[in-house]
Amino acid sequence: MPPPADLTGGENANKHLQVWSGQVNVLTGHQNRSKAKTFTSFIEIYEQTSHDPGLHQLARQRGIQPRRRHEGQVAPANPGNNNVAYYATHGMEAAKMASEWITSKWEETVNTNQNYWVRGKKQTLTWQAKVRPNGFSYEITLWYDDSDIYTAFHCYEQ
Repeated sequence: MPPPADLTGGENANKHLQVWSGQVNVLTGHQNRSKAKTFTSFIEIYEQTSHDPGLHQLARQRGIQPRRRHEGQVAPANPGNNNVAYYATHGMEAAKMASEWITSKWEETVNTNQNYWVRGKKQTLTWQAKVRPNGFSYEITLWYDDSDIYTAFHCYEQ
């Protein structure tokens, strides 16, 4: 599945930027078999500007007015010329969180016969703002397909 238009098409083309892509294993819920999925993570530029002044210049270059500062900031501050590279590890963490969410939903599917998956449909993860072991909280949206999963996220340290 190509990236959803919500991430790359039309007026959204400048609002997100791919920061990470790779394979993450997901437990299927069927006898705990692991299945490799390709995850691609995008930073939400507008939302992240409230947590990282280091992205303000990039946002302005893309025609986005940065948001006002929020309490949760990235720390250490995002320095240097390659502000996007800073988010590669956070993109991987967002993919891991999405994998955990998918695993939990697959387990529910096995137990209840409910279907949570509408291919390509935008889904907001239900544990927004949960602090991860790395000290950051993430707000994540995902788009699911059988082989490709896309996440859009912003993050901040608690």
